[in-house]
Amino acid sequence: MYPPDYVEFFDPMQFRLWVKIDPGKVVAASAWYAQRYEGSMSAAAFYRDCRDAVQRGDYVGLHEVLHLREVPDALDNLPDFAVPGSAILGEEPIVPDAQTPFCETHGILFTAGQGCAVCDDPVWHRMPPGLRERLQRGEFP
Repeated sequence: MYPPDYVEFFDPMQFRLWVKIDPGKVVAASAWYAQRYEGSMSAAAFYRDCRDAVQRGDYVGLHEVLHLREVPDALDNLPDFAVPGSAILGEEPIVPDAQTPFCETHGILFTAGQGCAVCDDPVWHRMPPGLRERLQRGEFP
């Protein structure tokens, strides 16, 4: 068994945090993405992507990769354009949809057939205190 400090330092599990964009804040969302990914697309392209995500009711990813210990801080700093209560955590590379399995214990979307990584390996992937209560699923899954 590894010492707790080592477990905290070496966290191989990767997650993504997803939210829905508030329909009245598409411009703010597109500006946030344009600043975050400066030079990758035009501001107009980010606007179209955000607008289309709202029209389809899709979730949008906020971070490329998060480790479990980084999730509480990410939840504390959701952008203003996020619909309250829409934050959902998924194992990387999960993209939220209605068929994605969901761990009721930990509030995490996981890969079908593999099970929740936190349930499967609680030594490596300890859930930060209170994280499950802070993840609000809204209408999904």
